[in-house]
Amino acid sequence: MPPDDTTSTGPGIDETTSTGPDLDPTTGFTTVDTDPGPGTDTEPFDPDDPLPNGAQCSVDEDCASLNCYEAGPLGGICGECDEDADCPGGGCTIPNPLTSEPSECNDGSFGSGCETSAVCTPGLVCNPVIDVEGILEVSTCGDCINDMDCLPGETCQPDTDIANFAGQWECVGENSLPNGHGCDPDNGANACMSGECEEVTFMALLDLGVCGECDNDQDCPPGDVCVHGDIDLTMGLIPSFCE
Repeated sequence: MPPDDTTSTGPGIDETTSTGPDLDPTTGFTTVDTDPGPGTDTEPFDPDDPLPNGAQCSVDEDCASLNCYEAGPLGGICGECDEDADCPGGGCTIPNPLTSEPSECNDGSFGSGCETSAVCTPGLVCNPVIDVEGILEVSTCGDCINDMDCLPGETCQPDTDIANFAGQWECVGENSLPNGHGCDPDNGANACMSGECEEVTFMALLDLGVCGECDNDQDCPPGDVCVHGDIDLTMGLIPSFCE
């Protein structure tokens, strides 16, 4: 007796009894369901939709968070906050315009962004650590504003993190900071191990201090010259050295 075609696995399969993939009876090939199914988002991107945190913006209404932190000519970035008032229980840490990392609310702890000392943990004060006049100011919660806030034998110095637009002021012992560490160009020589705190400038916009080997050729051994320090937006503070 010939085999029953209704159980065949080859051509001529009866689609009514098959448990395999659907076949097109005219071609013998598997049919494909192009329906993406329920819950699949097939809507095209709408440029009028609110922007997520980290996106570039012009006004608060551009952002889903309704907070567009504007950094002058560097533009605006959507984030959790654009002022301390947006952050109950803490302050607002500003965005990094170089990496589009958005602003965020913090708890007012050491190194956290702030506008005033009121949002800092008790015992800490708000002090600018990076100030690009007319463009961007980075203020954070730290130990001090000046030496008067520190213990005897200590001095108030900045620990500046250029690459992350961060840092804080802290009380440190005299002659304790290594070359490459931030220092107060007006009051930092006695904080550096080398005894030299050189003022360095970025594009005539930002002035900072950095501990280094020298401030001029007279600080170097006879025959050597002082290679001055610098500010690099990715490498941070670069100290001076003699060669």
